[in-house]
Amino acid sequence: MERLESDRTVLEKTTCKAADLIQQAVAGVQAIANQQNITFKIHSTNAQVWAAADAIVQTLTNLLGNAI
Repeated sequence: MERLESDRTVLEKTTCKAADLIQQAVAGVQAIANQQNITFKIHSTNAQVWAAADAIVQTLTNLLGNAI
């Protein structure tokens, strides 16, 4: 948040498929999930979001990692 508020980071927003962002985040934590015998069940969606894809994937990855 500090970087965003100080204008040191610029978020490039585009239209993204939500399912793709979720898949990327899951792929980032899959190894540690496997170690804990945790499986993910992802339901398909055609939803699209206007977002900074990298920031969304990083946020989802952090949330998943914390949950594991």
